[in-house]
Amino acid sequence: MDEKDFKTLALVRLDRAKELYIEANELMKMDSYKSANNRIFYAIEKCI
Repeated sequence: MDEKDFKTLALVRLDRAKELYIEANELMKMDSYKSANNRIFYAIEKCI
């Protein structure tokens, strides 16, 4: 993989992390803490 591919992959993962973060916030509003915790865990994992 070249540098362009790594940047593209990083952007895709960051976009997915943002989606997961938004989902976690919505789940928190519904008092679904276990599911929110799961979503935020994977959001963090995508950022790493």
